[in-house]
Amino acid sequence: MSGGTTTATLSAVWGSSPSSVWAVGGVAGPLGGRILHYDGVRWSELASGSQTLYGLWGSAADDVYAVGGIAKSGSILHYDGHTWSPIGPSGYGLLAVWGTGRSDVWLAGYQGRLLHFDGTAWTELAPLTRDSLYALSGSGATDVWAVGKPGALPDGLAWLHYDGKGWSAVPSGAVESLRGLWAAAPGEVWAAGDHGVVVHWLDGTATRTLVAPGVRFQSIAGTAPDEVWAVGWAGAIYHYSGGSWSQVASGTSADLDGVWALARDNVWIVGAAGTVLHWDGLTLSAVGPVSTAALHGVWASAATDVWAVGDSGTIVHFDGHAWATSPSGTSADLSAIWGRSAHDLWAGGLTMLHGDGARWAPAAAGLPTGRGADPGLAIQSLTGLGRAVLAVGTPLIDSTEPNADAFRWDGARWVRLQTGTGRALLSASSAGDVLWTAGELGTLLERRCAATLQ
Repeated sequence: MSGGTTTATLSAVWGSSPSSVWAVGGVAGPLGGRILHYDGVRWSELASGSQTLYGLWGSAADDVYAVGGIAKSGSILHYDGHTWSPIGPSGYGLLAVWGTGRSDVWLAGYQGRLLHFDGTAWTELAPLTRDSLYALSGSGATDVWAVGKPGALPDGLAWLHYDGKGWSAVPSGAVESLRGLWAAAPGEVWAAGDHGVVVHWLDGTATRTLVAPGVRFQSIAGTAPDEVWAVGWAGAIYHYSGGSWSQVASGTSADLDGVWALARDNVWIVGAAGTVLHWDGLTLSAVGPVSTAALHGVWASAATDVWAVGDSGTIVHFDGHAWATSPSGTSADLSAIWGRSAHDLWAGGLTMLHGDGARWAPAAAGLPTGRGADPGLAIQSLTGLGRAVLAVGTPLIDSTEPNADAFRWDGARWVRLQTGTGRALLSASSAGDVLWTAGELGTLLERRCAATLQ
């Protein structure tokens, strides 16, 4: 921290200008809440007098909210431009805050707690679920969303929606862990995961399809809403075309971890033991193996520029004629690859690398990657949005802390992002100005106007 250090775990950040940025979190202890402020030059830290804080939002520099607490004891703090003060009713702990202005503020938290402030008084709403609500967001006063964990709502992760008149539950349709994600358009996303489940989110409605019972899907990608591929363990390949899914014989029992679709007649699939498969629009054929290492991620900028990454720092490249090894300079396992262009490439796993198409260099500053880190992080997926590069990962050891790790590259180092969930995130994708992330127990998160991450 420029101007000092902090031992607090930080959960949220919000700013009204480059010279006024707030962050909140906490340290161990009954009154461990911490608030940090950046004035454009240095950070300063102050005790909040509250429990750990998890949510932060403001409508202006003199109207900022921070919320937190433990299961049965919530904290609501307000900043008026001069002083932070406790306000609002007591009750269950709070995890999120969001609003559209001074007279329209929403809070959410443990036991499905929902509170609203209209500028004059607080109203506590009857909960739709008794399970925690992790995050709040919206596009306006009549379009507000809250997401939580499965439990009282039987169809999976709770998606609650407010239309200006009342809240209603919108199930995600899945309780399985979602490991692959592909955003087809700003209002449409596909996710695939455990037990052969595929979730299709279109214009506010999620449809869960049990495509292949017993299959663990690892990756999903497509070229159009009616042209989608899902791959997984034991050589599983399924193709969505003409409105239905069908199995495609892979000719291998190797676990398949990555798929990248350039066009309807140009799809690449990679997996264990250096397996590389190619679809030309009519036939799926094996290429190689191009390596003895398991390959987990694949990305391409063109038919003559295809990259794949895998175990022991393996990176291989296809130039349209043949595959060749690209020296990575690391022996760390690699799980994901993504590029902004043929000359701006990122590869992640137990480390992070940046490539220019000819050579690779370390680029892990700010990431707790590798088995020697505490708690240690394995990057699972990479994507981009505008100028921003985004990575999601999971801890290498069991942790009681939230394990939804997401990071943005700021040009010099990786910066942790607030996700609003404690579940592990396993995949990320973007379309237009929308960022999608997917993970454990049917978690499917949408972040609109994500260009603010840049």
